[in-house]
Amino acid sequence: MVRGRKKDMTIPVSRTIALQRDYRERKAKYVTDLEDKCKLLEEQNVRLIEEVKELRRIMGQREHIPESSMDLLNCRTEEAFGDIMKTLSAAMTSIENFQHLAEGQSHLPLFNSSSST
Repeated sequence: MVRGRKKDMTIPVSRTIALQRDYRERKAKYVTDLEDKCKLLEEQNVRLIEEVKELRRIMGQREHIPESSMDLLNCRTEEAFGDIMKTLSAAMTSIENFQHLAEGQSHLPLFNSSSST
């Protein structure tokens, strides 16, 4: 039993050969790209495994830190996180204000040298 498509006798042989060659080149490039991607992902996986091991080691050491030190560390972390969130909120508000201004004045130039503030 024959597999695949029936041979199209209307296509010139040279064109068929060129199409086959192009297909093989595309397939080879695709396989090469997959191999490169696989190698990259394997390297990334090894790095991430090492990072997880290191973080687990650090977490194991944190268990030996006195409770008062952990409380102080948690308090400072929460303060820093709060400061970051305030800064991000202010930045987001500024960006939104700028976007509203830009949308409202989209027909005007962004910088007007004749106006003074």
